[in-house]
Amino acid sequence: MKKLVVQNLLKVWLCAVISLMSVVLYAQENSFRVSGTVKDSTGELVIGATVIDTKTQNGSITDVNGNFSLVVTSNSLIKVSFVGYASQTITIKRNQKIYNVVLESDNVLDELIVVGYGVQKKQTLTGAVSAVTAKDIVSTKNENLQNMLTGKIAGLRIVQNSSEPGAFGSVMDIRGLGNPLVIIDGIPRDNMARVTPEDVESISVLKDASASIYGVRAANGVILITTKKGAQGKPEINYSGNFSWQKPSNFPDLVTSAEWMTLSNELGRHNVDGGGPSWTDEQIASAETTDWKSAVMRNTAPQTQHTLSISGGSDRVNYYASLGYLSQGSFLQTNGINYDKYTLRSNLSANITKRLKLDLNLSGLMDERNTPHYGAYDIVRGLWLMQPMDPIFQEGGEGRYTQPSNSTLINPVAMMDKDQVGYKSYKSKWFQSSMSLTYEIPGVEGLKVKGLYSYDFIMNDDKTFEKTWKSYRGDQVYTRNDPSKVSRAYHSKDNTLWQLEANYSGKFGAHSVNAMILFEESTYKGDNFNGSKELSLPIDQIFAGNSKNQQFNQSTGSGALYDRANQAWVGRAAYDYKSRYLIEFAFRYEGSSKFPSNSRWAMFPSVSGGWRVSEETFWKNSPLKFINNFKIRASYGKMGDDGALDYQFMTGYTYPAGGAANAMPGGAIFDGTFVNASATKGLANNSISWIEAKTFNIGLDMEAWNGLLGVTAEYFRRDRDGLLATRNASLPGIVGAALPQENLNGDMTSGFEVEISHRNRMNEFTYEVKGNIAFARSQNKYVEGARKGNSYLNWRENSNNRYTDLWWGYSAAGRLTSWDQIYYNPVYVGRGSVIGDYNYEDWNGDGWINDLDVHPLTNSGNRPLLNFGFTLSGSWKGIDLSLLLQGAAKRHISYSELLYNPLWANTNALSQFMDRWHPSDSHANPYDPATDWVSGYYAYTGSLPNQNSTFNMQNAAYLRLKTIELGYTIPEQYLAKVNVKSLRIYLSGYNLLTFSKLKYCDPEFPSANYGYNYPLNKTITIGANLKF
Repeated sequence: MKKLVVQNLLKVWLCAVISLMSVVLYAQENSFRVSGTVKDSTGELVIGATVIDTKTQNGSITDVNGNFSLVVTSNSLIKVSFVGYASQTITIKRNQKIYNVVLESDNVLDELIVVGYGVQKKQTLTGAVSAVTAKDIVSTKNENLQNMLTGKIAGLRIVQNSSEPGAFGSVMDIRGLGNPLVIIDGIPRDNMARVTPEDVESISVLKDASASIYGVRAANGVILITTKKGAQGKPEINYSGNFSWQKPSNFPDLVTSAEWMTLSNELGRHNVDGGGPSWTDEQIASAETTDWKSAVMRNTAPQTQHTLSISGGSDRVNYYASLGYLSQGSFLQTNGINYDKYTLRSNLSANITKRLKLDLNLSGLMDERNTPHYGAYDIVRGLWLMQPMDPIFQEGGEGRYTQPSNSTLINPVAMMDKDQVGYKSYKSKWFQSSMSLTYEIPGVEGLKVKGLYSYDFIMNDDKTFEKTWKSYRGDQVYTRNDPSKVSRAYHSKDNTLWQLEANYSGKFGAHSVNAMILFEESTYKGDNFNGSKELSLPIDQIFAGNSKNQQFNQSTGSGALYDRANQAWVGRAAYDYKSRYLIEFAFRYEGSSKFPSNSRWAMFPSVSGGWRVSEETFWKNSPLKFINNFKIRASYGKMGDDGALDYQFMTGYTYPAGGAANAMPGGAIFDGTFVNASATKGLANNSISWIEAKTFNIGLDMEAWNGLLGVTAEYFRRDRDGLLATRNASLPGIVGAALPQENLNGDMTSGFEVEISHRNRMNEFTYEVKGNIAFARSQNKYVEGARKGNSYLNWRENSNNRYTDLWWGYSAAGRLTSWDQIYYNPVYVGRGSVIGDYNYEDWNGDGWINDLDVHPLTNSGNRPLLNFGFTLSGSWKGIDLSLLLQGAAKRHISYSELLYNPLWANTNALSQFMDRWHPSDSHANPYDPATDWVSGYYAYTGSLPNQNSTFNMQNAAYLRLKTIELGYTIPEQYLAKVNVKSLRIYLSGYNLLTFSKLKYCDPEFPSANYGYNYPLNKTITIGANLKF
């Protein structure tokens, strides 16, 4: 039997060898040699270009004369490539032996960058403008487009404050200046976080005076989002879909019941006048622990995103249309918080005649976010604060939720049970549209006129069902939210914009001129109402309510009820000579209805220029000619801001005034009738004017060896004047009316940015490395105020010409590690001190630690002074890998509540506080000098550091693996049979690794809301990109 098997295997092997020899002989008979020369578009020889037969994988490299020679077969495809040039693929013909190849530059200098009201080549840009393409954006997988830009653009800072489904709580700023203006397809819009990433073609960030052309609201910079459009060719269908598993990031652990009791006993003993424990050893040993963290949070949560698009066109019409869907679950065990989003987009361009072009962009969005009646903050806070001895349910089983032993708390498991406590639903619908007609004027080449109209509508429909429910503790029953209520709230926004524009672009020999003049008008209207009823029937509808205590209200806040308008004249003129000497002037003359008539209009001009030194003859003939682009540029401009304006030039009354959101409005009863209160708005200011921001930027762009090295460096400064403030601190205490806001204060922000890049191609391996770093810090120039009572207070409380983020406090001087150090300390130590307590520096040397020892320590606040990112990407034979490292430094935070004080307010403690100074014998008296101590990170329970001291100051610097993605593109020959153009599958990770000295919290948002935040997400994603 074995012999027969061996014989059969031998026959198979011989057949295979004969077949292989036949194929080789046939290939040899059909192979032949081709040769040629590779040059670039200027006629220069390309030395070292790679020439590969994609069929046989035979390869060659061009020699010093740009020549190559290669053995190929009939119908072979040879691919010619070299760094800095677009690859070219050529079909080999049997009767042709010589091939001369011309490679076109793919130099990033020829890249078109979207700027204000137009596009420019990167090589002629004179402003500080950074851009990313669709490929750069989607390399990070996230539900929020803002988060997908993190670490990719120098000076653009994104902080993800939460991964709560549908919350979109990320904070974004440019150069630390504040919220930027977002323009989507030429229209100011505020739904950037909800935009489908696969619909985006590119994103540009205007960081300097180049933003002044947008005038109002542009003082903090501008983000320009351009969505995809169709191109001439056959219809192309694209599908992008993925599934993700989310995990909570850096969520702290809580103590067990035994640990809680141990800390409680230490707190009881920590009393110099005598104290004692509250718990016996037997109670500690037998204590059962409720794992509140596992009861509330699950380890993973699902998320999925899908986009289907079609694009194509002819010589007359180009089109792009897409459908999108996103679903995100939460970490709650009940999945009580969830989010769904549906999007639709259609971009159409049509040449109505040879000179008349129509562009029509439509997009729609519907989303719904559901939560329990209690929100994420309440649930997470309850989870942290619950004592571990409390059970989830009382005797009697599920549904009989325990009332916590701390009666001020609410059971978090109950709070996330929508069937028990009710729910909240947030629905929104967005419709966005724009239509433009562009006409090329006959007889004047390069002159176009354009008209544009845009209408956007947003409607929010919110519903709250507040159910009556009960919790139990022993024989006591606690009833909450009685009676049940239903509330509804509606908000609507109508925005319109229309423009008339004339644009000219001409080239006269070596001279290029571009000019634009535009008139623009925009209107913004907001309306709302809300109401609630107490329910007579257990049904979550308004009709089931009664008239008792019913409410019907309208918010009069500036972001809810408004009707305002802006008009502007916009102009720009740009000139360049041989793309060597560049200069641009721009202005925006704008009026806002928020101002009185005497100061309604303001002019916001800007000027920028550049010199491409590398285009000079002396440079090209110098040893520095390997630097193919070297440009110096500078810009200066003035911008305005009306965001803080709220018709302060008008007098009037606030009505109704006072009251609370969950109670009756302010007022009183007269003759049995309730009359709402009203309050005067105080003195009006007819002289109130624009906040002005003056921006200066100087930059350098360099590229060497056709892309092997790229460097961009910027220095910037922004000065703001006319910040609103009152004279409360500088006028007498009693004026008789509320003082008006005036344009009084000023500040200054300055910093630098550096971007470095390297890209290369080695045979079939292509890679790119990018890094960026940015620093920015603000200081007050003037803050309205009066002189203090003495020179020390004038120094201490002065804000003028000081950084806005100074952190004042006490410096650490080590720990008290012996009784001798406590007894004989040259600085007074309190009589209740024990071993391990905190020792402070006597800054003024007077022997006392008091307020006179407070001095500047470092910077505080939510904004890191230093932000950086590092991107690495590469591809080889269909395999691609990308990773993004992102981080921040020069940021410090302080802890409070449970992050600061174990057993705070008789609640719980985090496990970190077990690493503390404590007696080795838990029964020992901490005030007995003979007691042996165990050292730790924290002091003995009950000893707390001063919150404004370096003991409590935490370094929130971090480095994070923000993104890593591995993909594989299936070879085309395997897909042709099923009519698929391309298929790429990938595995992606988000927020997987974090390096930080900060413990127990996420360094991206460490101390907001006292730490009681819905956690950030680590995600693992699998997905596919399919093209038909």
